[in-house]
Amino acid sequence: MYRRKLQLVAGATYTISLPKQWVRENKLSEKDELLIYENLDNTLSICTKGPNREASKIEINLNEHRNIRQVIFALYNLGITRIEIVDDEGISKQSKKIIKEAVNNLTGIEIVNEKDEKIIIQLFMDKNKIKINQVLYRMFLIIRQSLLEIPKIEEIYANEEEVNRLYHIAILASSLSLTDSSILDKSDIKNKLVIPSFISVTKKLENIHDEIYKLSKYISGDEKFFYSVTEILKDLHSVYARLSSCIFKRSKEKLNVDYDKLLEQLESIDDKAVYTLLRNLITHAKEIEKDLWRISFYEAIPNFH
Repeated sequence: MYRRKLQLVAGATYTISLPKQWVRENKLSEKDELLIYENLDNTLSICTKGPNREASKIEINLNEHRNIRQVIFALYNLGITRIEIVDDEGISKQSKKIIKEAVNNLTGIEIVNEKDEKIIIQLFMDKNKIKINQVLYRMFLIIRQSLLEIPKIEEIYANEEEVNRLYHIAILASSLSLTDSSILDKSDIKNKLVIPSFISVTKKLENIHDEIYKLSKYISGDEKFFYSVTEILKDLHSVYARLSSCIFKRSKEKLNVDYDKLLEQLESIDDKAVYTLLRNLITHAKEIEKDLWRISFYEAIPNFH
C-alpha cells in the first residue's frame, strides 16, 4: 500500500503523486494519459489505457484441438488479433473448410495467408469503435423481424447467421472491456460492474433466435401449427419491441409485461415441442428485462459514471 498527501495546486486543482515503481512497471512517461474511475464505495481506480492487444497473436497446433471452430470463436472473443493455425503434416481439406466457415461467421476477420501447413487469420476490426448498445439493438431488430417471418425458414436462417455474427461482436466488446479500460470507455459500457449483465443479455438474445429458428423448422409446412401460434408470436414481437427500447432509454421502471398471461396462452398448445420453444421465448424475455433493470439501476447511482 502507498500513502500520499493531497496537494492543492494554484488554488484550483488537487493532485497526488504516483508511486515511481508503479510508473516504471507500467512503462509510463510524462503526459501519458491515465483513466480514473469512481467506484461504488467512493474509492478511485487508476489505470492505464490497458494492454496493447493490437500486437497479440497466438499459434494453434491443429492436432491438439478437436473443435477448431470453437477455438477460433474463443480467441476472437478474447480480442486476439492474429491466429496462426499449424499442422506439420498438412491441414486437411475438411479442416480448411471448417476454418473458413468459422471465419465467415465472424465480422472484421479474414484469412490473410493459406499454405499446406499453416493458415493465418487476422482481425482487422477497430475494437475501439464497437458500440455494444447498437449491436444489441440490432440483435433485437432481427429477432422481431424473424418472429414475423415464421415459418419462412430461408429468411430466418439468414437472420440466424447475422445474429451469430453480432453475438460474437458483443461478446468481444464486453470481454475486452473487462481488461482494457480504453475499450470500456468507448463501448457504451459505463462501468465494469454492469458487464456481466451485458454478457447475459447478449447470450439470451442469441439463444432466443436459436429457439425461433428451431420453431420455424418444426412448424414449416404445417399450417395448423402456424395458425395456432400466430397470436402469441404477435404478443412476443410487442414484448421484444418494448425491451429493445430499453437498450438506449435507461429506466428503472418495469415494463409491466404480464408474463403469466403469456404463459397461459400456451395452455391450448398440445404439441410439446412447440409449447417448450414458445415457453423459452417468454422466459428469456422475462430474464432480459431483469438484466436491463440491473444495468439501469447501477448506472443511475450518483457518481457511478
